[in-house]
Amino acid sequence: MTNKPLISIIIPVFNAEDFLAKCLESVIGQTYTNLEIILINDGSHDNSLEICRTYAARDNRIIVLTQENQGNSVARNKGIETAKGEFITFIDADDFVDSRLVELLLDSCIANNTLLSISDGYIYKDFSDIKEIDDVENLTDNTLVPSDYNGMYHHTPWRKLYHRSLLANIRFPNGLYHEDIGFWYGVMSVSPNISVVKKPLYYYRQNNQNSITIREIDLLRRSLDGVRSFEYGLKLIEENAKDKKFAEMVNALVESYYELPFICEKKEWFKKQAEFLNKLKKYKPILNKTNKSKLNKLLCQTSIKFKKHFDRFMYPIINFPKWITEPIAIVRYGIITLCEYLYCQYEDLCKK
Repeated sequence: MTNKPLISIIIPVFNAEDFLAKCLESVIGQTYTNLEIILINDGSHDNSLEICRTYAARDNRIIVLTQENQGNSVARNKGIETAKGEFITFIDADDFVDSRLVELLLDSCIANNTLLSISDGYIYKDFSDIKEIDDVENLTDNTLVPSDYNGMYHHTPWRKLYHRSLLANIRFPNGLYHEDIGFWYGVMSVSPNISVVKKPLYYYRQNNQNSITIREIDLLRRSLDGVRSFEYGLKLIEENAKDKKFAEMVNALVESYYELPFICEKKEWFKKQAEFLNKLKKYKPILNKTNKSKLNKLLCQTSIKFKKHFDRFMYPIINFPKWITEPIAIVRYGIITLCEYLYCQYEDLCKK
C-alpha cells in the first residue's frame, strides 16, 4: 500500500438534479485529495448529465460515463471496472458525505491493517428528522472479525472503503432490487476483518422518489428480489469462504435473513422462499442453536401446504366486522405460533 493511494469514488446517477450538486460539492471538498471520481449517468431524463459535465469541466479528477437506463447494479459494476484506485468507495447521488469520510476510512484501514473499513452515518428525510446509523454498538476494539458479523445488517455499499483486491471476483447482481445484500455477503466472504470508524460520516437521504435505489416496483417483485439477493450472497459465500469462516458467514446470513421483512402473501413468493430455505437446510449442522431455531421457524412459515390449509379455514371470515375479526386475528396469531412450533418439532422428530 502506498502512502497516498488513489481512491476511486463511484457515484451512480439517475434523475438526481435536485441533490447532485450538494453530493458533488461534498466529494470534491474531501480533505483527502488523491481521488478519482467516477459518475455513471444511468439514463437520466432530467438535468443530471449536464450537472455531471459541468463539474467535470471544473475538476479534472471527475470522469463522466453514460449509459441507457440499466439499473443500479450495472452502473456500479461499470464503475468498478473503470476504477484505477487502490481503494474504492460508493456514494449515492442524492446523499452527501462529511469532508473527512475518505481520509478517516483510509486511516482506519492503514492503522488496523485491514482491507475494508466502515463508518457510522445519518439517515434523514429533512434536517428536522435525522437519525444516526450506529451498526456496531458497544464496540471494544477497532476491528471486527467474521464471528462478529452475526446480527449486523449494514448491507448498503456506501460508507465503506474497499481495497480493490476484495472486488476482484465480486460484483452486484444485475437486475435485482436489494442488490446490495448479495454484494455485501460476497465482500464479507473474502474479507478477513473490518475496521470501524465510530463517527457518523455519511448522510443518507430517505424517500427520494427519483433515487436510483428507489423505483416503483411492486411488492411481489421486491420480495422475490430480496430472496434472490440472499441466494446470490449464499452462492458467493459457498465460492469464497472456507471452514470456520464459512460457518460464521452462513450463520450471519441466516440471522440477517430472519430479521429482514421480505414477506409477500403470494404463491410465487412462498415457492421461491421455500426453494432458498431448502438450500439452507443442508447447513443446519453448522448453525448455532439460535439460528437453527430461526431457520426452523422460517421453514414452517413458508410451508405452502401448511399455509394453504390454515388459510382455507381463515379466509371465510375476512369480510366480517372488525369487532369480530380483530379478536380472531389475535387468536389466529397464537394458533399460527403454536402450529409452527408443533410443526417444527414434528419435522425434527421425523428426521431422528
